[in-house]
Amino acid sequence: MRKSLPPTRSIREYADANFPISVDVTPGRRIFRKKEVSQWLSVSLSAVDLWVKNGHFPQPIALGGKGGRIVGFLESDIDQWIEARIEDTRQ
Repeated sequence: MRKSLPPTRSIREYADANFPISVDVTPGRRIFRKKEVSQWLSVSLSAVDLWVKNGHFPQPIALGGKGGRIVGFLESDIDQWIEARIEDTRQ
C-alpha cells in the first residue's frame, strides 16, 4: 500500500517515499512516469492524458526516442504547473 502524503508536499517527496530510486538526480531534472504523477495528483491516468491533449498540463518527454511509447514528465515542469495553479487560485 502506498504512503499518502499531504498535498502540500512536493512530487519529489511523494516519489521518494513511494518509488525509491538508487541514484541521486539533479534537482528539477528528475523524470516522473505518468503513473507517479497521476497518483500524486490523485487523478486518473486518463485525466493526465486529457490535460496534456488539451494543453492544460506539461508535455511529456519521450524516453524511448522520438515517437516512443515510454514517456515521462520533468519534475521542474510539474513544479511550475503546480505553482501556476496556486497563483490562478489565489487571484
